[in-house]
Amino acid sequence: MSVFDLALVTAITRSPPHLGDEGLAACLADWFLQPVTVPEIRLAMDGLVARGWLTPSPNRTVHECIPTMECVDHATTLYGGCIRMLDRGMGLLNVRLLSNLFDRYLKGDS
Repeated sequence: MSVFDLALVTAITRSPPHLGDEGLAACLADWFLQPVTVPEIRLAMDGLVARGWLTPSPNRTVHECIPTMECVDHATTLYGGCIRMLDRGMGLLNVRLLSNLFDRYLKGDS
């Protein structure tokens, strides 16, 4: 899973239903501080669907895709790695706690 894939999955799980693919692209552009187009997110969606990490929407809209449990597992692992990188091995960030929070969030638990 690439950084862009991780960001896309995160944006999908966080976005309100009315956001649409254009809004999703704008959200990602804001996070990466560079333009992101709808064709780019659709290309990433196709790759995630091919890997079995996203359940496609009937309308072929990205924002209506649903991450699979395999996707959630990969995303959670990557979030843990990101936290460890940010922590720089100092042990100041509680990786287990933050990973559990990300995992619960991606699974839709409150």
